Amino acid sequence: MKDANLKYIQVYNQLKQDLYSGKYPVGSLLPTETQLAEQFSASKSTIRHAIAMLIADKLIKVTQGRGAEALPITVKPLQYNRYKGYTVTASEFVPEYRDQPFTSTSFFIEMVPAGDKVGAALDIPDDMPVYKVQYSQMLGQTPFNYCTVYIPCGLTPDLDSHAAEIIRLYPFIMEHYGITITHTAETLTFGSANLVESRLLAVAISAPLIHSARTVFSGETRLLYSEALLRADLLKLSLVADSPEYII
Repeated sequence: MKDANLKYIQVYNQLKQDLYSGKYPVGSLLPTETQLAEQFSASKSTIRHAIAMLIADKLIKVTQGRGAEALPITVKPLQYNRYKGYTVTASEFVPEYRDQPFTSTSFFIEMVPAGDKVGAALDIPDDMPVYKVQYSQMLGQTPFNYCTVYIPCGLTPDLDSHAAEIIRLYPFIMEHYGITITHTAETLTFGSANLVESRLLAVAISAPLIHSARTVFSGETRLLYSEALLRADLLKLSLVADSPEYII
């Protein structure tokens, strides 16, 4: 079945709803990691990622040898659908950068273990090797986007030996490895640049940034997971409401 969202987000949202509804009363234990993996047809790394988010929300605590325990709920979830029911109709650069050439810098590629987060996003074991690809995208001479992409090594053998040949990553992967991209799932969050991010994108500390987390699919196969930092001051998004129900 094709998922429009990352699996760990689906697991997190369902468990969060179960906690708020009282399915797991205060002091009760959630099912074990193995039971949750079976319940949601998900990997254990996916379950661990969802559990970590619930811990961060202070909805549960995990004690070694006991498991995940439901905590008292002190803050109810805020129902705020500011962008639900909206469709992006246009994405473009601000006028002064609209005609600048869009290019990528050199690609740095290394082989690393997937780890918890990438393993959950790609639904692969944490210790599976992936290619970590890092590069910047430029508007003229201005850094616009810093990308880190993770690709299972088995899907793109010897990718690291082709770093000097790559001009645009996705077209290269599709052409060189015969891979077809069918759809993506992407989450955008908004924040401000820290010291490292300010240097990567040549902006002031606390400058507005857009954080992108994207999973790319070929049918049912998760091809890659990427995290990107985008300069919010250079990008313009246009949205239209599909229903007056969500207009606030």
